Amino acid sequence: GANKQYIKSFYEILLFGLKGLAPDVMKDVRVCWQGEMILSGPSEYWISVINAGRALNLNDVREALPPGESLEQACQVFSTLMHIGDLLSFTEAKKVTFYSDAVHVANTKAGIKLAEGYDVKGMEVVTESAATLRLMAPGEGAEADVNVALTDKEVEVNKKVKKSFCMPENVEFNPPIAWVGELLHFKKEFLITRKPDNGGDKTYTDIQELQKDFQSGALHPGDLKPAFGKALNALLEPLREGLKGKELTKAQKDLEAFTKAQSKKK
Repeated sequence: GANKQYIKSFYEILLFGLKGLAPDVMKDVRVCWQGEMILSGPSEYWISVINAGRALNLNDVREALPPGESLEQACQVFSTLMHIGDLLSFTEAKKVTFYSDAVHVANTKAGIKLAEGYDVKGMEVVTESAATLRLMAPGEGAEADVNVALTDKEVEVNKKVKKSFCMPENVEFNPPIAWVGELLHFKKEFLITRKPDNGGDKTYTDIQELQKDFQSGALHPGDLKPAFGKALNALLEPLREGLKGKELTKAQKDLEAFTKAQSKKK
């Protein structure tokens, strides 16, 4: 695991990217750091954690763990109760929707169940599946080489895109096409530039049409990949200048240090 500074550096860069890519959405988002929120009302928070511990038994904690994880250490109990304490901090709101990945959904539901025991209503959990944007199949390649990072320079993006998995006529698992589907949320058009002999230029506004052309062979990986790399760099370019600020430069150095440290452990 990473220390507190590395974790905060990661989220500082993530939040910078979200604000740059979706400013209209992020202007209504309040970001809370767990440590700061605990210190702003420590008595109330720890009372919530203690109450969770009183109300739950070890079997409840076991069921709240991520799928496949067994209960072996006291820290698992403590982290589960703290997560529930985080959830209970929202109980004053009239309606709260928690978005969770599949790994943490059981833990979140346990917190909601406990809150309902205190006659707190209007809480629900929605499971969200993250888009599969890894550039190669699971288990293949080093993570740093198969995931696009906000901090990647143009040459690094192009290198990763060139190596990405993109089998002709395969749309079942095709990272470049998955990425294009996400890019169309930001830019409503995706341009394929190619020679007249290869079909000429074509603009896509619908990912299904692109998938259909790729599956039929009308669109070749040799034309898709360069267009994908160009579109991805165009999206990231406005953010790269902002990453040069003092605070974000430090955050990037923290993440680089963490990545190097993790590589030495392998």
